[in-house]
Amino acid sequence: MPTFQKAISRALDVTEAELESLVVADDAMSLGYRVTDTDDPDAVTERVAAVASAYLLAVRDGAGRPQLTVHIYAGEAAVPTASYVIDADWARAAILGDVSHREYLQRVLDTLASRQQRAAGKIEIAEA
Repeated sequence: MPTFQKAISRALDVTEAELESLVVADDAMSLGYRVTDTDDPDAVTERVAAVASAYLLAVRDGAGRPQLTVHIYAGEAAVPTASYVIDADWARAAILGDVSHREYLQRVLDTLASRQQRAAGKIEIAEA
């Protein structure tokens, strides 16, 4: 797991995000990172892509759990501003060439939801 932690740390450093938490259990992983704001969609996408790429490497190396849940904290917020999920099956499909890296990233981006959207009942995460 240290390899995944290093990859995540590097990916977040490059995108100017700060690692908040990384929890690894037998069947899942949870990551939290803090950013100054979430108003720039390109910056959000860049961070999601960096985390998705690091998770892809973890799955390739056998260290990825079945699912990674990611929480984004903006500024000094105590609760996540947004969250997304990455499924190991999606990563394996990209590794095997069954889907392109772009399709893999799009699957991840499709799960991205803000706290407001979830609270309003406008977002449902569908099982892939």
